[in-house]
Amino acid sequence: MAKFFILQPMLYIDGKARVFLRDWTGADFPASMAIPPLDQMTAAAILRERGHEVRILDTNVTHEPPQKVVDEVTREAPDFVGLASGWEALDGDLALLREIKKRRPEVTTIIGGPPVTVHPELALADPAVDYAAIGEIDDPFARLADGDRSANLAWREGDEIRTTPRELVKDLNALPFPARDLVPSRRYRAPFLKRNPFTTMAMSRGCSRPLCTFCTTNIYHMHRIRLRSAENVLAELEEIVHRHRIPQILFRDDTFTASEKLVRGVCGGILARGLDVTWRCTTRHDLVNPDLLSLMARAGCHHISFGLETPNDDLLEINGKGATIEGQAEAVRWSKEAGLEVTGLFMIGVEGDTPESASRVLPFATGMQLDYAEFNIATATPGTEFYRRVAPKIAVAEKHKNRWVYNTSIMPLRQLKRMRRRAYMGFYLRPSYVLRRLINIREVGDFGLLAKTAARLLLS
Repeated sequence: MAKFFILQPMLYIDGKARVFLRDWTGADFPASMAIPPLDQMTAAAILRERGHEVRILDTNVTHEPPQKVVDEVTREAPDFVGLASGWEALDGDLALLREIKKRRPEVTTIIGGPPVTVHPELALADPAVDYAAIGEIDDPFARLADGDRSANLAWREGDEIRTTPRELVKDLNALPFPARDLVPSRRYRAPFLKRNPFTTMAMSRGCSRPLCTFCTTNIYHMHRIRLRSAENVLAELEEIVHRHRIPQILFRDDTFTASEKLVRGVCGGILARGLDVTWRCTTRHDLVNPDLLSLMARAGCHHISFGLETPNDDLLEINGKGATIEGQAEAVRWSKEAGLEVTGLFMIGVEGDTPESASRVLPFATGMQLDYAEFNIATATPGTEFYRRVAPKIAVAEKHKNRWVYNTSIMPLRQLKRMRRRAYMGFYLRPSYVLRRLINIREVGDFGLLAKTAARLLLS
């Protein structure tokens, strides 16, 4: 039996605390809003099922500095320390592992995440890293603890890097449910949810239409989608509601409605079993219809997010979205008619974007009567088609932290950031919008969370 610590550390970048999802997205959130680490909880459950002792140290939710993690590892002396990283988090995570190795040189370290999957040599160049996890972290973490290096791992052998073949977990139903008892589940709260506390779960891995040029999901999921059964999903929901007493779910599926049959089975089961749960999800506009959205709402869905990206059909085509503005607007309208809140996810600076086309994002977002909007700068992340397309021009790109942000030469990074800030301010500071949000606050504590989140977005 091995002793395995899985780290979910809060990092400080430019003096500001940052929370990273540490999954295929690499997304970051304000320190006021930690997200239950689904991949890490699943990895912990597998390790525990195989007889290993495992702990998850999530200092994002406890708001403790990285030094607290180093002290805990030193005191508890695990055999293995593992974490997942992202492009912006990589430098900070490697620094943390170096501190751990100084205090506990005998511990075996493993790091995963999109940058490590694409370029394991980036991590393995650091003496503090013993192994790189390739792809989804749960399988390589468990293999390493079992002494099995046959797949999904990379390591140094002298001056060479040894990499084993990629393998995906084929049967998601065979996995144990995430180890939610190993994190402080009652402390995860967010202002954009109907109830708190909340947890994360997924009915699938991968995307049903993995063609968007900028998306990083294929780095992890190899252009494939794998689905769980409705019965397996319902069994986990039963455990969440009855054992953990958590009333709210944030589904982390790339495309929640990839299988209408699965969604109908899960929603029907929620209603038949009388499960008291509310939830939100993300999907594509062309994988919903009025009847399905109505069923989802009756089964507890209160919020749906769509990747709308840009209000330009030509740019949607160039960037592989396979969408039209008309179709997206229709999906938003159907969702509102079903009684759901809707978030629109937008990108500024996608391939082919110009100042003029990017300036249309804000009026498009406000005109659709969205409840929330996210405005992100398009990132040419290594391993994506977007990156491959712009790689010949990378000399004119700007490196922001540890992530490449494509500079179209028409729109420098400074301009992209100004446009994003204007979009956030224009959307969220409308008097009618502010009043509506204040009226909808359900708990006093939510006001503080909302204020901190808003400040971070508007000042980003």
